[in-house]
Amino acid sequence: MFERLFKEARTIERYRSAPLLQARLRYLDHCAGRGLAHRTLQQIARLQVAAVRILHLKDQPGAVPLE
Repeated sequence: MFERLFKEARTIERYRSAPLLQARLRYLDHCAGRGLAHRTLQQIARLQVAAVRILHLKDQPGAVPLE
């Protein structure tokens, strides 16, 4: 999916290495299946990674830290 959305290898790797990869990909696939525009999918991917970082989410299931 990221290979379709972005061109630079470093950018693609940044999105692949962020936590919750499978969940993020599932949602992007869902959005793509609904026919969302390429730019919209790029923005969703950016917002997903930003949210993961801001909320300090990890790949393990559990509560969002409150700190």
